[in-house]
Amino acid sequence: MKDFNKIILFLLSILYLFLTSNNCYALPSFARQTGMSCNDCHTVFPALTPAGRDFKLGGYTQSKSNTLYETLPPIAAGVALGYTVSKGLTNGIAPYNAANRGTDALDLPSGVALYYAGRVYGPVGAWIEVDYDGIGNAFSLGMLDIRIAETTKISDKPFTYGITINNMPTMEDPWNSSAMWGFPYLTSPVASASTISSMIDGGFMGQLGGFGAYGYWNDTIYLALSVYRTTLNGITEPFGAGMTTTTVVSGAVPYWRLAINQKFDKDQTFMIGTYGTVASIYPLGASSGATDMYTDIAVDTQYQYISDPHIITLMATWIHETQSLDATFRAGGASNNSDNLNTF
Repeated sequence: MKDFNKIILFLLSILYLFLTSNNCYALPSFARQTGMSCNDCHTVFPALTPAGRDFKLGGYTQSKSNTLYETLPPIAAGVALGYTVSKGLTNGIAPYNAANRGTDALDLPSGVALYYAGRVYGPVGAWIEVDYDGIGNAFSLGMLDIRIAETTKISDKPFTYGITINNMPTMEDPWNSSAMWGFPYLTSPVASASTISSMIDGGFMGQLGGFGAYGYWNDTIYLALSVYRTTLNGITEPFGAGMTTTTVVSGAVPYWRLAINQKFDKDQTFMIGTYGTVASIYPLGASSGATDMYTDIAVDTQYQYISDPHIITLMATWIHETQSLDATFRAGGASNNSDNLNTF
C-alpha cells in the first residue's frame, strides 16, 4: 500500500507539471536563460538542431538578458522512477510464482540528476551534472563541460572558437552523434546490458579529466583537439568524484574530432566526420607496470530535415578499435596479444 501511494503521488506530480507548463522545455535552466522551447535546440533529445549546436559551441551563454550573469542561477533537476516486477524470483532462477508480488519493489527515486547548466559569467558557461543512484544510494559526478567561447570572423565568415574542460571524450561534440550520446538514451540501473563496446563508447566515463580547444568556421568545418589524464590521482581526480577509477590510463590520452557540415537550404543539413582516441591502459585493474594500447577511430554521419510539421534525423556511427594486449596477454588475462572490435 505504501508503494502504491508513492506511485500515485509521483504520477500526480507529473500531471501537475504538464498542466502548469505552457511550453515543452529541455533543461529548464536553459529555457529560462534563452526563452526558447525544447524543439528550438533539440529534434529528439539529445540530438541537436543547428540552433542547439550554436548554443553548445557558444559555451551555453546565449541569453535573453543583457547582463553578464543570470539573476536566477541556472539550476535544474530530473527524477527517474523504477518499478521492478520479479514475481518471486530473487536470484534469477526458480522458484517462479506469477502470483507472488512480495519481491516486487518500487525505486522512488531510482535516480536523480542535478544540473548547473547555463551561463556562469560573461563568456563562461557550464554543464555540470551530479547524479544520485537510488539503487546504490550514492552520488557521483556525471557529465562535466565548462567552456569559454567567443565569435569572430575569418575571411569575412563567422568563426566560433573556445576551450572546454570536461570529463569524457566526445562530451564536447556539437552534433551529439557519437555513441556516447546514442540509443538507448535512458537505461535501468537493474536491467542487463551489453558489456561489449569500444573504449570511446562510454569506456572512459568517470575515468578521465582533461581540456581542449575547438573551432567552427562558417557552419562548415569543425575541429576539436583535447587531452585527458586519469582521475585516479592528481589535478584531474575531482573529475571522477563519486566513481571508482577502474580504467587507469598511463600518461596523456589525446582526442580529436573533425567534421564537415553542409547546409543545403533552410531545412536540410548533412555532416560527415571522424573522431578518435589513443590510450595506454593498465590491465586487470593495475595502476603501474606494463600497459595495453587501445586505438579507437570512428566515422560518423548525420542528416537532418527540420521543417513544420516534420522532423527527420538520421545518424550512423562506425567505430574501429585496435587492441594491443601485450600486458594482459603476458599476465594470462587474454588468449592472444592483439584484437580488433568494430561497432556500428
